Amino acid sequence: MKKLFACLLMVLFLSNGMLTTHASAHTKQDQLDTLLKDIQETYRIPDLSLTVVTEEGIYYEGSLGENVTSETPFLIGSISKPLTSLGTFVLIEKGTLTLDDPVHEHLPWFSYDTPYSEPMLVRHLLEQTSGMATEETALALDVFDREATADVVAAAAKELAHVSLNHRPGDTYVYDSANYLLLGAVIEAVSNQSFADFMKNDVFQPLSMSHTSAESSVPATLVPGHTSWFTIPKQSEGYFDPAGAPYGYMVSTSSDLGHFLSFLMNGGDIISDENKGVMLQQPTDSNYGYGWRFVNPFSTNTFPWHTGATPDQRAEVFFNPDDKIGVALLVNKYHQLEAEAYLSIMERVRSILAEEEVLSPLTPLSLFTQLIMVGVIGGIILLLSLVLVFSYKQKPLRFPFIFGVLCILLGLVLIPVFSISIQTPWRTIALYTPDVALLTLVLTALLLSLGVMLVFFGYRQRKKSLERTEIQVA
Repeated sequence: MKKLFACLLMVLFLSNGMLTTHASAHTKQDQLDTLLKDIQETYRIPDLSLTVVTEEGIYYEGSLGENVTSETPFLIGSISKPLTSLGTFVLIEKGTLTLDDPVHEHLPWFSYDTPYSEPMLVRHLLEQTSGMATEETALALDVFDREATADVVAAAAKELAHVSLNHRPGDTYVYDSANYLLLGAVIEAVSNQSFADFMKNDVFQPLSMSHTSAESSVPATLVPGHTSWFTIPKQSEGYFDPAGAPYGYMVSTSSDLGHFLSFLMNGGDIISDENKGVMLQQPTDSNYGYGWRFVNPFSTNTFPWHTGATPDQRAEVFFNPDDKIGVALLVNKYHQLEAEAYLSIMERVRSILAEEEVLSPLTPLSLFTQLIMVGVIGGIILLLSLVLVFSYKQKPLRFPFIFGVLCILLGLVLIPVFSISIQTPWRTIALYTPDVALLTLVLTALLLSLGVMLVFFGYRQRKKSLERTEIQVA
């Protein structure tokens, strides 16, 4: 009887444990379902897709939006970089490339202006320490009117020939997508295939990433992208650089990225565990490794992660090798000033999966920059109104002539100074923060208008004053 009672207790204990585990998993998946709705509402995102993988495989897949599933293709932005890095290590595994190969050894046409004797190496492209001047390289990136030819990656990379170096190769990390454009050309030269074919044959197919593409054309099934105007999504006409796959214009799905993350966790045949370890190693003097970031402002933990963005879509992945968890998130809305808030999404996902009692909060969107600019514009409009009123009533203006000249000068230099101060070309500002760009143009136009009016009325007032003086003298 005692044995029977003990067996019953054991069965109940085990059953309770199984039920608790099942309930816990069910609760986490419910929380992720709720999170997707919160993300869509908080950030006004039309469509999004989330995949979570563990050692056992796909743990969770969820999507929101019109006809959106885990197999719906999105542009993945700079998450293309970790995939290009993997392609590079596939060639290293084959023995046809090494990290210490000089770039010009594979691209004889690539030369650069430098006062340094050290050559630019493949590893420098991977870790973005090539030293290239970003002001020059920006002209070869995010070009949407290229012809989608078979050699488009090499042709775009050749635009970087004779670029200047601001730093000694290997010394200074500067995030610049041109590094990965060059890396795409190196992969083509070493593999004797187009970048798209190499990635398809040697990376995507072996990893069962059947909906992922590095082609130079946009798939018809691509989800429509949205730019953000004052946090409100506006469907775009589509932004796609035919040469951009190596650095930011690959197409993938959250499910396919789940397969990629599963490979990072469990390994596979395309590269050895040793090379995979090298690819994922954290650098000691930088937060950027071989195609991966490691320091996240929202987390005290360090693990490989990366974000990606085009002007109208965004993606993010992270892989925690200690917890054996990988997450991929794809959304079809983007704005550079919203990027930091978006980082809190993955920290919320991580805290749900870690079953933390207090979940990490979602950071709300902010219109601080735009509102400040609107306030300045309103102030200038008020000044313009005062100038017009005083002019109409023929009252003397209280603004000196020199103030008008200063307004004109400020209007002329506003855009260049703004661009230089944030080290971002104006074209990039217009693409990734369209509302800020519009407000800047309005501010420029108002400053020039105010300056011209003040100079004109100041000159007219000065002229009348001289005429009165002449009359009094006569």
